[in-house]
Amino acid sequence: MNRKADLFMVFLMALQAFFYQQSGLSASAFPFLDGVPIGVSHSKELRYLMIWYFPIFFISVFFSGFLREALVVRGIPAITRNFSKAKWALMELGRMVLHVALLVALQCLIFAAGTEAGTELSWRIAYSAVMYFLLLTGLTAFQSLLDLYWPPKVVLLAVNGFVVASILSAEWMAGAVGGFIPLPTAAMGMANGLSASALSQPLADPLWTGILLLGLVGATVIWIVKRIGKMDII
Repeated sequence: MNRKADLFMVFLMALQAFFYQQSGLSASAFPFLDGVPIGVSHSKELRYLMIWYFPIFFISVFFSGFLREALVVRGIPAITRNFSKAKWALMELGRMVLHVALLVALQCLIFAAGTEAGTELSWRIAYSAVMYFLLLTGLTAFQSLLDLYWPPKVVLLAVNGFVVASILSAEWMAGAVGGFIPLPTAAMGMANGLSASALSQPLADPLWTGILLLGLVGATVIWIVKRIGKMDII
């Protein structure tokens, strides 16, 4: 992502804050951490989903093909100079993680600027922000991994389709699979009990969800490093 893309993301996040405010769907100071409620009408669920998801979709778009492109632009010259493939991959992934962290911090600041004075930062909000960060990091890392195997446009559609489908099917899965809900849904405050919204349903344990997200990020990073290590780059 370049500076123009970063500015565009800030604009989208401000637009998201405006939509939350105008729609009346905001039940907390940081509604994007609450996510999408489970068990409400389909029309209401779709309204929540559209407002919550569109910045995430564009983050996915901006990181589409990121690692594959970096491999050509920066990776080949670096590896040609006897730079370790594993070290290069970890450095690029570190850049990506820091970029995601910056975007999450900016999103939190944008919403904090619109809250009433005296709003306190609770441990629930802080933990929800960490979960949101881990979710975005996991999605972008997993997308980058798949980009190394298939065309980025195909991967972009597949990853976003999976996330949307997992959210829309969460209520059905909770009843049909013994209370299990997909990880993207479990990371949302309304699904793990971290949200103070009246629509919140604690269907997932926030501690185990955080551990699973962290494990997903770690496993994906290891897989990417191994995949790049086996690629015939030069």
